[in-house]
Amino acid sequence: MNTVRLAIFGGGRRVQIFYAELCHWLQAQQSCKCVAICNRSPEKVDHFAKQLGANVYSTPNQLLESERIDAAIVSVSPDYKDRLAQQLAEKGLHLFLDSPVPSWRTGKILEKLEKTQNLKIEIAEDQSFSPEAEFQRNLLASGLFGKLLVVDNQGKEIDYHGLARLHNLVGSFVEIQGVSGRNLSIPGGDRCYLRELEFSKLLYLSQYTSPKNHSLRLEKDFRLVCEYGVIGQTHVLHREFGFIPFQKHPLDDDGSPQGKLRELSISINQNKFVWNAETLPMKWSRQHHGLHLLMRQWLQSINSEDQTLLYGLTKALKDRHILLMWAAASRLQLKLRPNWFPFLHNLS
Repeated sequence: MNTVRLAIFGGGRRVQIFYAELCHWLQAQQSCKCVAICNRSPEKVDHFAKQLGANVYSTPNQLLESERIDAAIVSVSPDYKDRLAQQLAEKGLHLFLDSPVPSWRTGKILEKLEKTQNLKIEIAEDQSFSPEAEFQRNLLASGLFGKLLVVDNQGKEIDYHGLARLHNLVGSFVEIQGVSGRNLSIPGGDRCYLRELEFSKLLYLSQYTSPKNHSLRLEKDFRLVCEYGVIGQTHVLHREFGFIPFQKHPLDDDGSPQGKLRELSISINQNKFVWNAETLPMKWSRQHHGLHLLMRQWLQSINSEDQTLLYGLTKALKDRHILLMWAAASRLQLKLRPNWFPFLHNLS
């Protein structure tokens, strides 16, 4: 298997806190070789470029003319991300793009390039692949809770990220039956967003406020309501076995994206479920873990025709369709039917 030659475009907070460290770890595992970093202020990236053994460039053109690379991490400002992503894809480079997905027009261009040039384009939906999200998915897959009936997103994720998390839980969506949304004004100037997405065999609900106001929610959760019980963020409630809290290590974990988490475990009916990171750096946050999972699979997929991406551009663009319909439903105060919008009719 060839080592993927990788470049990082950008030098902001996410690069400094996450991508530099992740690349250092993956490089040690021989999953990639970070050969170059591009940032308009080269001095900002010099310190971790040296750790990676990467050359530094101030413009993408300089980097592309000087280095042979297979893939790129793109972590730049949203207004520049679309243009740069298209430029790199046209050069035949596999892409790992900061979330959210590029604009609709650029996204469709990238999707076409992905197919014609056999590219792997992943979206960095780190919280959707966090330890808790993976743990919920494993519990659901065990069959102990039966079929998933309702996903109730109580302010845990804004809808774009909530839909990505839904993909992670259940794979491809079944046919959409209806989309509805309402925007409610709250005393004090806040807004409450209520969303509903009805599939043929699944219902997705969400409610969150802008700005975030935790006092307006009973509990911040991403809750899976199943035939035989509920799988929450911190506990399960099973019809037969009752209430069982997750055991967490370290015990002082505060549940924030920056919180350090080494292990989640639970025992149900003598079945032991464990998520642990014993082989990974102790200091990693939830975002580190989610990005590591996505990046590792992305790098593996570049070297293998059989490897599929965990989220990917196509799923992300389908989720953007849904967001457009939610926006329309909120303005019209109607439940929209998919036959009114043919591109929404089937998202399988």
